[in-house]
Amino acid sequence: MRKIVLSLMVMCFMVVFGAVDAAGMAIITECGGTDPCECGDKLIADRILDENDALTGCTSTALKIQTPGLTLDCNGSQITGTSANSNNGVHIQSGDVNVKNCEISSFGIGIRIDEGSGDNIVIQDSDLHGNCMGLYLNNGNTAEVNGVDFSNNGPGALADVDCSDITGGFPGGIVAEGSSGNVVNGNFVGNENGMYDIVGLTINWEVTEPVNCTNNPIHIYGNLTGAENINKDNCSIYLEGVKV
Repeated sequence: MRKIVLSLMVMCFMVVFGAVDAAGMAIITECGGTDPCECGDKLIADRILDENDALTGCTSTALKIQTPGLTLDCNGSQITGTSANSNNGVHIQSGDVNVKNCEISSFGIGIRIDEGSGDNIVIQDSDLHGNCMGLYLNNGNTAEVNGVDFSNNGPGALADVDCSDITGGFPGGIVAEGSSGNVVNGNFVGNENGMYDIVGLTINWEVTEPVNCTNNPIHIYGNLTGAENINKDNCSIYLEGVKV
């Protein structure tokens, strides 16, 4: 049975004024373990998605992860939005989180890792496409990104959305703002209408295994180790705005 947590405010309102229409309730739903997930849920236990999960056509953030030590295995399932640039596919707000085997599209941000989430976050073997931003790492987080396909993210990816309005303001495949110690390995980046952006204040990027980049500039604001491991097909690398 899905777990439903009623906010204290709503409960007090119901006590004082009586029952209210269900549509007016402020509820938070939780999923994970054997409980399938729906759009807007908070993941509280490891979950392997299957046909019982309903995470397509989400009109809000699809999943929130606020508990450390969780694994979300999409098992090849799609998580899709409705091109609303304020929404996230998966919103990570805790450390020691693994997200894998996901296909995420039509969100403002495919996967968002928030400031203060913590370290040991791994994103692997996934496809992030058709978002304003594929992956956004906010201040102070360390993430490892392995075997992820970033394609058609950025301006033009969502025809009916102004990607300039999204958090961070730098639409593209990977955007890191003031986040250091990230490792990106074995990924493909081909955002035809956007950019593969690594943007921030004190960023240290390490590329230890091949990363394939097609038709995109790579902008580094910070330190880059392992530039020789970036396979460039019509790609250029810019450090602090200067082509190298």
